[in-house]
Amino acid sequence: MLVWSTHNESLYAERALKAGAHGFISKDQATDKIIVAIRRVLEENIYLIETISQKILQRTVSPNRNSTNTPVELLANRELQVFRKIGEGNTTSQIAEHLHLSIKTVETYRNRIREKLELKNGTELNNYATRWMIQNEWPTEMVLSIA
Repeated sequence: MLVWSTHNESLYAERALKAGAHGFISKDQATDKIIVAIRRVLEENIYLIETISQKILQRTVSPNRNSTNTPVELLANRELQVFRKIGEGNTTSQIAEHLHLSIKTVETYRNRIREKLELKNGTELNNYATRWMIQNEWPTEMVLSIA
């Protein structure tokens, strides 16, 4: 599977690989790079742009030195989903309904996110998530499945 996405590569490429994808490429890459990615995955190889592969390799070789992870990159997958929903302006109950979670579970995720991002309260979390969403423009991704 090759993930072709408008999402931030530095945040989603490694997550996609951990979920079983063999490549990740953003929609803003040139057509020739997309073709290379498709061919590489068809050959049962991994495809990532050079900067992302270097970042992942560097983290593997020296996990504690010069970590370039942003606080948002450190969020677990479900925490990131909740964080995005907060940034989209959803209430706790709307997030719970959309992600099929209880309100209490969403509140727990909100607290964990606040702790990881070192934010004082829910208002700071809402503001941070909203600013982050605006800066990163999160349209829906497209996934190409290659068998």
